[in-house]
Amino acid sequence: MSDDGGFAGVSMLELFKLEAESHCAALTEGLLALEKNPGDTSVVEPLMRAAHSVKGAARIVGLDVVVTLAHVMEECFLAAKAGREKLTAARVDQLLRGVDVLAEIRAISESELGAWTSSQASRIDALVAELKAPAPAGAAPVSSPPPAAPASESIPAASSPSPVSAPAAAPPATATSPSPASGPAREAPSEGSATSVRVASDVLNRMLSLAGESTVEASRMQGLRALSENLRSRERALENGIESLREQVHEARRRGKPEQSDAELDTMLESLGTETGRLRGAVLEHSARFDETMRRVEELSGALYTEVLRSRMRPFTEGTTAFPRMVRDIARQLNKSVEFTLVGGGVEVDREILQKLESPLTHMIRNSLDHGVEPEAERIALGKPPKATIKLTARHQSGMLVVEVQDDGRGIDPDAIRRKVVERKMVDESTAAKLSKQELMEFPFLPGFSTKQSVSEISGRGVGLDVVMSMVQGVSGTISLESDPGKGTCFVMRLPVTRSVLRAALVRIGGQLFAVPLARLHRVVLVAREDARPVQGRLQFTLDEQSVGLLRASDMLGGEAPDQSSAVLSVLVIGGKSDDLCGLIVDEFCGEEDLVIRPIDARLGSVAHIAAASIRADGLPVIVVDVDDLLRSVKQSLQEGKPLGVITKQGGAAHAARRRILVVDDSITVREVERQLLQRRGYHVEVAVDGREGLNALKAGKFDLLVTDVDMPRMTGIELIRALRKESRFGELPVIIVSYKDREEDRLAGLEAGANAYLTKSSFHDDSLIRMVEDLIGAPV
Repeated sequence: MSDDGGFAGVSMLELFKLEAESHCAALTEGLLALEKNPGDTSVVEPLMRAAHSVKGAARIVGLDVVVTLAHVMEECFLAAKAGREKLTAARVDQLLRGVDVLAEIRAISESELGAWTSSQASRIDALVAELKAPAPAGAAPVSSPPPAAPASESIPAASSPSPVSAPAAAPPATATSPSPASGPAREAPSEGSATSVRVASDVLNRMLSLAGESTVEASRMQGLRALSENLRSRERALENGIESLREQVHEARRRGKPEQSDAELDTMLESLGTETGRLRGAVLEHSARFDETMRRVEELSGALYTEVLRSRMRPFTEGTTAFPRMVRDIARQLNKSVEFTLVGGGVEVDREILQKLESPLTHMIRNSLDHGVEPEAERIALGKPPKATIKLTARHQSGMLVVEVQDDGRGIDPDAIRRKVVERKMVDESTAAKLSKQELMEFPFLPGFSTKQSVSEISGRGVGLDVVMSMVQGVSGTISLESDPGKGTCFVMRLPVTRSVLRAALVRIGGQLFAVPLARLHRVVLVAREDARPVQGRLQFTLDEQSVGLLRASDMLGGEAPDQSSAVLSVLVIGGKSDDLCGLIVDEFCGEEDLVIRPIDARLGSVAHIAAASIRADGLPVIVVDVDDLLRSVKQSLQEGKPLGVITKQGGAAHAARRRILVVDDSITVREVERQLLQRRGYHVEVAVDGREGLNALKAGKFDLLVTDVDMPRMTGIELIRALRKESRFGELPVIIVSYKDREEDRLAGLEAGANAYLTKSSFHDDSLIRMVEDLIGAPV
């Protein structure tokens, strides 16, 4: 091993950045703790050491301005420890601004460092002067909002006459007032760029030890190889002896000399018996050594694989370091008193999941801060504690990671959501009146859903929770919203602990083996064929006193239909809620396994209903089903009475004779209006709820025209069109965009992506849509 400590080729500035990052986290955590308990001098000592370490490291790399800043920060801590100065809220603000300066350096490249130092010199000098002056009393005013992640979704507050939406993106921080600690600390590396990751030293040591033992075991395999060669040589000698014996006996019989042949036969048999005994002993020795070596290799490979997986796992708290500072800054900006609590910081999470969680958690925490919790005076009037609480909890449950963001604020008024749904014409009043509370709680996750009447720097744009939903679904997780008006709100996310290994149910569909993630399954049941009864042309069965529609999985995933003579149906029940379940009939259940996930090659593009692939221990491939995509197709199939993209024999001739149009829109109201409008004209119309489902439908069937919205979850209309135009078979497919966006730049963006026409949704009230459809594809028949 070299003596460079593993940092060969790493510049001193990069090493300083690594060190500064850990010290900035320690400084931020300590200052926030000290602000809550000013008399706790035990916190000051670690702060002094952190500032001193930063000062020494900055001196080595020649950052004089940082040396000066770190020195005055250290002096402040020394004065506080000696009792010469009290760290007031205003002084903590100044020290946190100093931490922000140190954090900024992490994003500065070596070539830009000189220019940055020159541009920030006056700002740092002013901060140094403030820190050298006596500590100010009270709290410094918040001059500008801290930077944050993209906006969170809006949710109405129960007690507010004008319910407030979730926070929207604040303006970018200027160079003179940064607050990196209040937003995500790191930008995700660009795709394809080289990145480095942190691995706990004990995990790395175990991996190195196991790798060394694996090398030793591999060398022992050479001895087994030599022994195998020896066995093969002996086996060949035995075969030759037997063959020679056979020839001599045959020759003796031909010459008629039985006495001589008997003596020779006895001699050769004795020799062969001796050789057989030796060979038997050698085989037993070889078998024992081979079994021992294979057992050891299996143990080592399993342990090494486990440690490699552990190297991907990080404590949950690593992804939450920015949140205490963010809560503090935004709460002060909104004149609220809020305490942030983290429970389960030591829970281990896959690094990739942890990175993807940062933005959604920021959305939800800002959501709680902006409209969830009440101002102090309002809370006192309601009989609540003056200080509100936002609690972030992580735990493992049933093999899943459960993350909750909970506040004790106003809660959510279901009637406010109901009014907004009717106002936006998402459903009519009679339908809205029948919606349950659980159904209403799904609307905030739709794109653009906002109940706030005005837009501020914190909220009102109506974007955010749809992004959270997309992220959760992207990692095969689920999210739900729970709330009691006046008591608070709780977001609950259920996510896989790691994306490397998947616990899945194995089923056979159409003769092919498929894996279905257990986390996405509601139930696996055996249904007697007589219990599957036809209702309105579709099979249904009863599960927990609820009717569940049935479809053959082979109709969705291909292959032969299951055996119709079987007395029992094997059914996978999928769906996120008890009132939204679908049943898939499969050939048979084949148990469950832990599978190492292998992503599908990007060159294959989006494959309908398929998420990934894997290789089983026996070497056979298995396809991992995209349950969310499959569920959307199942729902559409149940609604239409036939499998998506499959033309029934009875209706094939009629459908083939008509022009076929695919309508893609996430709004059920708009989607239904367009479908009815085009069907009344005589066209055959199918629908999809977002761009991803629309792309799969286009690949599965043949359409003459695509009508799509722009803003949709998972895949926007612009992304859908661009994906189509990359494939030659869709190069000439006519596309019409129908969107609420009526700005000229929106229209140009759609046409540049490859659309043939761009209409606004006001076209429903005239003949513009019909005329455009007829211009592009002609009459319905």
